[in-house]
Amino acid sequence: MVVGLAANHTPSDWILSAAALLFVRIGSLLHRETADVGVPTTEPRENLAVIRHVSRKVLPGRKLRRGLYYRYLLTWEKPKEAIGSVPQ
Repeated sequence: MVVGLAANHTPSDWILSAAALLFVRIGSLLHRETADVGVPTTEPRENLAVIRHVSRKVLPGRKLRRGLYYRYLLTWEKPKEAIGSVPQ
């Protein structure tokens, strides 16, 4: 499981982020979010389309979900028939 950050590069990235803004603000207020929690971060470089494309090639059968706050959730389970085999 990976929880990552995706950059906004395309108009659709910005539109989807803007559409989630109300929910993000409400969530921040309800959870008394602070601006800086002291965790080192870096700016995301790839947008969700790139992450989706690369992860589809590298991790067949993966699931990718867009989240709030520019986040995405990627989950993957190694296929049972591939356990013990050597990747090519």
